[in-house]
Amino acid sequence: MEGFRNVVFLNKELVGTEVKKIQNVDWLSCLQLCAADPSCKAYNFKKLLSLCELSSVSISECGAREKSLVHRENSIAHQLYKREVSKTTLASLFTSFKK
Repeated sequence: MEGFRNVVFLNKELVGTEVKKIQNVDWLSCLQLCAADPSCKAYNFKKLLSLCELSSVSISECGAREKSLVHRENSIAHQLYKREVSKTTLASLFTSFKK
């Protein structure tokens, strides 16, 4: 089973890496689209445009972040770190959450 560790940048946009654009979606749908796509490592969500831009390049892979991660009001740059999570780990998280 796959889990995610996330890095979110508010009012930032990863530029020059978009591979797929999806219109008329909300932030959660954008996250789900990226999580479901094996090639997606990060995405931009442009709130005012309801636009999701999937990227096959992660924010950390871009190197010079000041050039690739730029300020954009009402945008979110979100990097997903996909990793394997065991059922035991999920069960223990769920159990501790219920306490």
